[in-house]
Amino acid sequence: MLNNAKYFILFILFAFNSTQLFSEEPAGHPENIDETASIQEEIRWLKAESFLMEVSSVSKKTEKLFDSPAAIYVITKENIRRSGAASIPELLRMVPGLQVAQIDANKWAITSRGFNARFVTKLLVLIDGRTVYSPLLAGVYWDVQNYLMEDLERIEVIRGPGGTLWGANAINGVINIITKNSRDTQGGLLTGRVGNEERAIGGFRYGGKIGKDINYRFYSRYFKYDDSGDLLNDSSLNGNDKWNMLQGGFRLDWDLSSSSELMFQGNIYDGHSNESLINSSKPRRNSELSGGHVLGRWKYMLSDSSEIILQMYLDQTFRKNAITREVRNISDIDLQHRFKLGDRQEFMWGLGYRYVTDDIDGFRGLTYDTDNTSKSSSRYDNLLTSFVQDEITLIDDKLRLILGTKISHNDYTGLEFQPNLRLIWKPTHRTAVWASVSRSVRTPNRFEHDSVHSITTFPTGFVTTGTVQVLGSHDFHSENLIASELGYRIQPAKRLSIDIATFYNSYDALETTETGVRFPNPNNPTNTIFPTFVDNKMKGETYGVEISTDWNVTDRWKLYVGYTYLHMKLKLVKGSNSIGADIEHEGIKPNSQAQIRSYLDLPFKLEFDTSLYYVDNLDTGNIPSYFRLDTRLGWHGTDSLEMSVGMKNILDDQHPEFAAVNSIDATEVERSVYFNITWQF
Repeated sequence: MLNNAKYFILFILFAFNSTQLFSEEPAGHPENIDETASIQEEIRWLKAESFLMEVSSVSKKTEKLFDSPAAIYVITKENIRRSGAASIPELLRMVPGLQVAQIDANKWAITSRGFNARFVTKLLVLIDGRTVYSPLLAGVYWDVQNYLMEDLERIEVIRGPGGTLWGANAINGVINIITKNSRDTQGGLLTGRVGNEERAIGGFRYGGKIGKDINYRFYSRYFKYDDSGDLLNDSSLNGNDKWNMLQGGFRLDWDLSSSSELMFQGNIYDGHSNESLINSSKPRRNSELSGGHVLGRWKYMLSDSSEIILQMYLDQTFRKNAITREVRNISDIDLQHRFKLGDRQEFMWGLGYRYVTDDIDGFRGLTYDTDNTSKSSSRYDNLLTSFVQDEITLIDDKLRLILGTKISHNDYTGLEFQPNLRLIWKPTHRTAVWASVSRSVRTPNRFEHDSVHSITTFPTGFVTTGTVQVLGSHDFHSENLIASELGYRIQPAKRLSIDIATFYNSYDALETTETGVRFPNPNNPTNTIFPTFVDNKMKGETYGVEISTDWNVTDRWKLYVGYTYLHMKLKLVKGSNSIGADIEHEGIKPNSQAQIRSYLDLPFKLEFDTSLYYVDNLDTGNIPSYFRLDTRLGWHGTDSLEMSVGMKNILDDQHPEFAAVNSIDATEVERSVYFNITWQF
């Protein structure tokens, strides 16, 4: 703690001195109009391109990234195009502060600031404002979050709590994926890719107009991935983890008037994904995946400083494998109103309601007991939310204070409060210092609350047996976080911008798996149950620093450099008899990560792009550190035709990135090559 406080103090001193060092504010008053124009021109170019990007995830309104009091990073549509990525998880490798680890061909572990797993309980993911966080296992099914890369406008990533605006489970961060307005996707598009791992990927999109006020598009996409590399626990076998999916969707944007607009979109998908199991008589397991959603959003501008946004969506998920069959329906409605209070305050409030129903069947020893009577495996959940936020300008164009809180009520833990305080100070036109203190919570999921899972049965005598069970608990309550953050942004030169974020997180009531007292099986007199159950008997702390730099070296060459350091310490509280695996979260995160990305425009309409990533070792699972090098050579034959070839993981024929999870074996990520072509007409 003392060392951490020392680093914070040094950082504040550095920020203060840097603002003086780099400050070039002219003394006195301009003597004439020409001097005034010169000063205005200097202010204009002194703000870096990355700082001028507009974001909406921090305050639920459009603002410049430079003015956002949070650790936010934006993957732009140009970054997406030149990345060579064919999936959203691959794009997220660009974000300093995120840990992105591929488990097998169709699964990823993605987190912000620690606690990584296949299902990360502390990271909220949204697509166009629709949450894709699973209420069953408290994570994201990345294998069904697929869109045409050409339809993505940007991805905004907040590292740190976002619970005040976005609600529970945004405890360590928010990923907001935003698709393009249909007015920006007019005409036709065909895209195709082939490769040794990404065997076949194809997409079609067409956009048009109805009258002068309605724009639309519809699309379809198919992909097929090959088995990945060797199994982590048996290098003589490959992953048996093929993945394929067909999906389609539409979007409509309607300008109802000069002050009102309507967006309506929908998406459906159907596919399969395979996985390999550890120590199983049936080593391969196939999952059936299907679902879809429809979403509508109405925005009405009452004035230049006041707006109302109403959003509704319906979402259905179907998944089935040898362990679980899940059918889930979500209905969600959200209202938000923003307006001015005098000259110095901007007030925002909102209300929301979500209704979730599911029908779950468990197999091979897994059941769901909703009411403790073993009579129901279905559940109906209600979530009521409200938030208020007040943004106060203390000094014009210099100092702003943001206060707010989220109040929610859920059927697992009842009432929850998530307050937030943020402050941003801009001592010069090219430096900003921000700080925040937040409380955020992670509410229980269905598995933790209702599941009964018989993991293994073993002999305890000549005719007797014992069975290890993992039991959900109705007494399991929310995990808590108090987060302190401090950030600094500066543009020391015309082509260079630097963004630094530091944080200290204090966690309480973290999930543990406790051992219980054995008891006789009421359904089998020769069997004894050895129970384990979830509880809240761990606390911990994390702290670290995240640095990102954008440098336009020349008009043709751009560099992105990032570095992340993360420290984590967990401790079981008095009275815990945890089985010990909970503390292993300390070893699932890399201490250090670094990246360098280069985008180079060559003559003859060629582009040469490279990305070099370094990820430190993971102690849990004995995953070694690795360097990953990806390259792409692109060619714009015409304005409508683009072709590219690329290679991923050049430095290794294969390497592991994560350990086995939930009896599913991990695989090694192989070197791959691809050819991609896109034609717009």
